[in-house]
Amino acid sequence: GADGQRDFFPGPLTTDGSASITPEVSQQYDQVWSILRTDVDQHLAWIACATDPNCNLDTEFPDGYTVPPSFLNWPAVGDVEAGQALYLAPFVDYDGDGNYDPYSGDYPCVPGDQTLYVIFNDKADAHTQSGAQGIGVEVHMTVFAYASADPALAQTVFVHYKVINRSNQTLEEFRFAHFADLDIGCTEDDHMGSDVERSLVYAVNGDNTDQSCLGVEGYGDQPPAFGM
Repeated sequence: GADGQRDFFPGPLTTDGSASITPEVSQQYDQVWSILRTDVDQHLAWIACATDPNCNLDTEFPDGYTVPPSFLNWPAVGDVEAGQALYLAPFVDYDGDGNYDPYSGDYPCVPGDQTLYVIFNDKADAHTQSGAQGIGVEVHMTVFAYASADPALAQTVFVHYKVINRSNQTLEEFRFAHFADLDIGCTEDDHMGSDVERSLVYAVNGDNTDQSCLGVEGYGDQPPAFGM
């Protein structure tokens, strides 16, 4: 928010109904996890070869194989002793033992050619953006995109939200709103619109040339549009 104001903070909440979190845990989760599809494919090839008696690891992986740090750091399992949920970020349990261990073939379960993952909550601190009270909501946000030959897909970013009520109160008539500041270069001649049939909100430049203004460099001729 403006001037550092915010209502959401890093980290998972406890599951005991208090929906609490310590500053230390919040600091621990103050990061964005990134997973590449190429790493997943390589990992699958490694585990497939390792479990196939007809496959030679030395031949298929002459330089050896190293599990990506992004897999090892994946926040798949919470700290149950600290009151967190057992399972947090989604993963494929390759050996079906209920644990997350990439060395046993497990790996992050993610869509897209690149995926970004964040866990945040609305309870760690005061709501300086809205002034409202904390609810006890934990949000798992997955942002992903594809490297595609299809121009539309290549220019699309997908965002998936998993919203979990960790409090002991029932939320009545819950609503989910999304804030987006859709600036098309210079903001002085932007227009907003909606296409109800396509559930689409869009932003366009007011004319065919987007000039520079307010210290922001414009797109120039044929500026893009943005849809959500």
